[in-house]
Amino acid sequence: MQQPNGIIGTPDGKTLYVADHSGRKTYLTSDSVFVFSPEGKPIERIDFPAGPSNVCFGGADRKTLFATALHAAYTLRMLVRGADRQ
Repeated sequence: MQQPNGIIGTPDGKTLYVADHSGRKTYLTSDSVFVFSPEGKPIERIDFPAGPSNVCFGGADRKTLFATALHAAYTLRMLVRGADRQ
């Protein structure tokens, strides 16, 4: 890896995804947040005023997407619920 920046694991604990920013591998944010289906197909692009660097779901019902950027933080109410943490 050239510049690891961000990790996430699957709920079953069997897979760990590591973003490699400089290697341009497994990146999900850039100037936007890219959403993929479980099969790995792109299904949505979410644009923000400033390019997000990290994202996560939160809130009591896990339907709020939190995104950080260099000089800002954003929240976006979603129709779907983020995965439960284990």
